[in-house]
Amino acid sequence: MLLMGCTAWPPEKMSAPVKVPSNIDDVDPWIAKLLKSDVATAKAILTKRLETDDASIEPLVGQMSEYVPCQVSFSSGIGYLRCLRRYWDTDSGQYLYDRIYIAQPLSEELLQSRLDYFDPSVRPLAKTFMQRFAGSGEEMEGIAGQFTYFSWPSASDFGSRKDNSFGDWRDAKLFYAGMNGDSVFIKPDGSTAWHVMETDDMIPIAATLEQFIAIYSDFRKTHDVFDSWAYRNFKNQDRTK
Repeated sequence: MLLMGCTAWPPEKMSAPVKVPSNIDDVDPWIAKLLKSDVATAKAILTKRLETDDASIEPLVGQMSEYVPCQVSFSSGIGYLRCLRRYWDTDSGQYLYDRIYIAQPLSEELLQSRLDYFDPSVRPLAKTFMQRFAGSGEEMEGIAGQFTYFSWPSASDFGSRKDNSFGDWRDAKLFYAGMNGDSVFIKPDGSTAWHVMETDDMIPIAATLEQFIAIYSDFRKTHDVFDSWAYRNFKNQDRTK
């Protein structure tokens, strides 16, 4: 039985890649190494990419050790490694799967343009995070549900029902696009906040990038989609305090 892209669990072989560019020269080198890999090799390639000695990132990297690479996919010109984590769902009485897409690395030029936005003190951690997780999330580019990759708009570029909706977040950059239309914006100092599409409100998340990464890492232990509503339920369980 097919399990969201894998033929057995745990799989030994990767499923056939999806929407591979006709010109192999257009494929990012990191993704190219994965195209003919088996699961064990893909896992080793992913582990090497994510490894770090930065204590702020290590918990999130540790979360990824629970995921199994299953397939390479392409969307909007970006290559992704699709990874799954199996768990037993007591409500349905069956195995279900969490899904994370790891995007190909940002180009040096694109990465530097992102880093230039941040205060100098924030740049080292922002670089470490973006080198590993820019563009990654529950969906690929073209469908919301990931950290931004090509797109890097300001809050003021978004429509709003209230003139003062974004307040002092108007110049903040889009950091994460939620699947339900909610957005995480980030300021140069690394502070973050949700913009809730349904209510048009801003909800602070963390005062620093380090705190945000810790919260996001802890959230990834759950099986929920990352949006403002799931985040608030999560926070109310005293798991981020």
